[in-house]
Amino acid sequence: MRVRAVPAENQFRDDLVSALVDKSTLSTSTHNNNGHACITVELSPNQDNERQSLESGNLRGTLIENGRLEFTNIAEDRIILTEIKPRQFLSTDDDFYGLNVTWDSPTDERLYGLGQHKLDALNYKTLAPLELVLAPRNTEILIPVIHSSRKYASLMNLPSFGTVTVNKESVDWSFQTVLQFDMWIATTAAENPRESPAVSPWAQLQTAYANATGYAPVYPYWTTGFWQSKNRYRNQTQLLDVARGYVHRGYPLALMVIDYYSWEDPSGQTHLGDEVLPKSCWPDPRAMVKELRDMGVELMVSPYFHSISPQSKYFAAAKSQKLLATNASGQPIISGFDTTYLYDLYQPETRSFAWRNVEKGFLQYGMHQNWWVDCEEPCYYRNSLAFEQTLVYNNGAWPASFVGAAYPHVVDQMIWEGQKRQDKKENSPVILGRSAWAGSQRFGGAVWSGDTESDFDNLRQQLRAGLNMGMSGIPYWTTDIGGYHGGNIDNSRFRQLLVRWFQYSAFCPFFRNHGVRKANHIDAKDECGDTNGSNELWNFGEEAEGAIAIMMRIREQLRPYVMEQYRSASERAEPIIRPLFYDFWKDDEAATVEDQFMFGPDYMIAPQLFENATNRTVYLPPGEVWVDYFSDGPYIYDTTNKTKGIRVIIPTPLEKFPVFIRAPTAYETKVSETLPQLLRGISNGQFSKRFV
Repeated sequence: MRVRAVPAENQFRDDLVSALVDKSTLSTSTHNNNGHACITVELSPNQDNERQSLESGNLRGTLIENGRLEFTNIAEDRIILTEIKPRQFLSTDDDFYGLNVTWDSPTDERLYGLGQHKLDALNYKTLAPLELVLAPRNTEILIPVIHSSRKYASLMNLPSFGTVTVNKESVDWSFQTVLQFDMWIATTAAENPRESPAVSPWAQLQTAYANATGYAPVYPYWTTGFWQSKNRYRNQTQLLDVARGYVHRGYPLALMVIDYYSWEDPSGQTHLGDEVLPKSCWPDPRAMVKELRDMGVELMVSPYFHSISPQSKYFAAAKSQKLLATNASGQPIISGFDTTYLYDLYQPETRSFAWRNVEKGFLQYGMHQNWWVDCEEPCYYRNSLAFEQTLVYNNGAWPASFVGAAYPHVVDQMIWEGQKRQDKKENSPVILGRSAWAGSQRFGGAVWSGDTESDFDNLRQQLRAGLNMGMSGIPYWTTDIGGYHGGNIDNSRFRQLLVRWFQYSAFCPFFRNHGVRKANHIDAKDECGDTNGSNELWNFGEEAEGAIAIMMRIREQLRPYVMEQYRSASERAEPIIRPLFYDFWKDDEAATVEDQFMFGPDYMIAPQLFENATNRTVYLPPGEVWVDYFSDGPYIYDTTNKTKGIRVIIPTPLEKFPVFIRAPTAYETKVSETLPQLLRGISNGQFSKRFV
């Protein structure tokens, strides 16, 4: 159900940035949503403050006293969300308004979603009062959707800057610049006792949200493999040597990445925005792409599509056609990364212009549509957040404070639209960004968590951040293995962190190694720029390499299973990684576990998240047979006849950590069996579709 409101005498607007799927683009068969992302009916408060209601499925929306909203789960006859006080439209100096909205939130409610944040808890209510900024930042992504233990999902469909504050008994939204109030909400279906198996309420809400905002495409098979990157491979020779090194050593490799500043040309012939690789550092990109592909390796480039240098050959045309972000006076200003201008990608004409330049450049190398869209929050000139209050988009009509939270969204939209024009097939571009907004998943927007620090605190935070990102409707997510900043590959503490981060990342949607590394020896800067320390497996020391090699081979064997999870995410909006309570929603104890997660339906992962720790406690929900993959025995834990889960202590030497296979309950095992015998049983089909 979608609800909108405007100040008196104002009109509803349908030409604004929206997370919701355009109903005109849907067929009646699309994901069984009957051709509609939501149902809209206009109601107006009357002078007598009479209650007016609208029902949609199992949800009733009611307009109550003073124009406040109240939502009810009909089957349970239970109010699930209420506006505590009338929403406030605040006059400003222009034609826009500020907006304050306050919802009730009982102290025992659990709240998830809201994007990706570096916090020490998964359930936001445990951190109350907690204020989050409604603006994209490096490592901080605010997606304005909440999934609640009260069985609702709600989206504030407004790309304005502002804040959301989670309090002990309320959730307060404050938007800086709006023209209307716009929200979407859904609840779970009435329970059907004849339905078997029952469907998780969390899964129902994810499906409802995807019906409203769009489903992610199925990413290509190569993305299930290992991605190798660093800040930075500076030329063609260096990148190919690393790829050959992986292949020669027998390590699986799916992708090599060219990081930023690849546009820098020592000869000064090309610039950011020309959408090419300069020949002085990348003499034959087409041959490079071919050699990589012959090795079974894809190439990804980080081109900063959103920015253009004033020295670019396309700059004059972009400026004359008014395709650049401006100041309040309508003048384009340097506001982007490294003294560049930002494209005004809220204009369809700008998105088409920018993409045509990509077609004339990068796509001539024969490379596939694999893009690392870094810095698309955007990262402003000199990282100055003052631009959030001074930039204007949409050819001077929209201040950044009105739509700026969705800038990463329109960057993804540009690539998606351009790909569909260039490739009429159903192929999806691979778009790895540093940010997102509600609905970015329908444009294929994937996310990595940004420039994290290389320490165990960040590793623990990333686990929770990724789970909430999945609950926010973004299924494709990853991190920089080892963290981005501060890791020295010759330091034993960092090598331990690398191993533990590899173990965690092998069970993430993408398995991606990246960072800016320190080392005792670093090659000097040359005409193609800095290269920093090495970031390849064989440079981490023998012990670390041996432990990481185990995870490389496990991930390689898991790839068909990972591909199944991609399809499930695309077809049913299932998060690839999700909290335990998602699958075990009837188990109250599962909701308290925030340092384990499910990788699809079959694997429960409990990474070692603490330095020098030699064991960890693992919670095993009831009603299952759990197989400890790494254990020497006992390795079978049968909770099928238990009403409560159990906790076990598992040793975690450097090369091992708790990975539990969720076995079919009908499978009978004996603790006396050896692990190889059990795994042979799995491979013979008794554990269908499970990792061997």
